[in-house]
Amino acid sequence: MDLANLTEMKALNEKYADQVNDAENARIELQKDYEECLDNHQEQLKHEHEERQKLSNELRDAQSLIAELRREIDGLKDTVDQRDQTIHDLQKRLVILDETRKQRDQLIENLKEFQASRDQLHKDIEALKVEFAELRKQDNEHFSQIHQQKTEVETVLKSREEKITELQKKIMEITTIIHKVKQEIDSSQAEC
Repeated sequence: MDLANLTEMKALNEKYADQVNDAENARIELQKDYEECLDNHQEQLKHEHEERQKLSNELRDAQSLIAELRREIDGLKDTVDQRDQTIHDLQKRLVILDETRKQRDQLIENLKEFQASRDQLHKDIEALKVEFAELRKQDNEHFSQIHQQKTEVETVLKSREEKITELQKKIMEITTIIHKVKQEIDSSQAEC
């Protein structure tokens, strides 16, 4: 085997090593993306919990307001004037209650949107998991192929180096024989 082929084999071996490094870097980037997606999901869940807590507090406030209005209605039935005043007060409070109900309905709608967003996020995470598993499988297959090719190249290089060493020994032996024969010829010519 000549030196050019040996150099080419070594360059190919270095190229495979670079490909292994590139594949590892790609895997690290995908892992970072996956972890960032999980962090975003946790933040979304925390935000939804806070919104549910806020909605619960507002519903409790609305129930307290309704109970208070009922007590006032019972207490203001004594006179017509008191009733008129009570009706006037209740109309104001009903406006507040309607506004509270609108806010509650809006919060419920927001909660539904958050839940839909969370469900979509779950689907996205599952899709990323599948993609990550496929990429990992492809990486493992690729690494296995590269390792096999590297082993084959190393075997070929070793075999060629052994042949080169063997040929060098034969050249040395032939050179020694030629030198001895030449000495014998020179010696024979000198005797003649």
